[in-house]
Amino acid sequence: MEIWLILNGKRSGPYPDYEIRGRIEHGQMERDEKVWHEGLAEWTPVGELELFRKSFEEKKPEALPPALPREYLDQVMREAQQLK
Repeated sequence: MEIWLILNGKRSGPYPDYEIRGRIEHGQMERDEKVWHEGLAEWTPVGELELFRKSFEEKKPEALPPALPREYLDQVMREAQQLK
């Protein structure tokens, strides 16, 4: 399927659906960005299209490492004070 989108205020495309999916998965498109393909009556937010809904749902936030133990932080602070 060929998809058209708005880039920098201008119509751009067509792009294959897998390229749009890749843009979503790499954080290059937001749900509210308007797209159009044959069969749509009007420009529609990409997040409303069933074809791309899963791509937004599968975006996972980056995991943060666990916090350092308080005892370790206290020890580092004591050592830093001794160096002064």
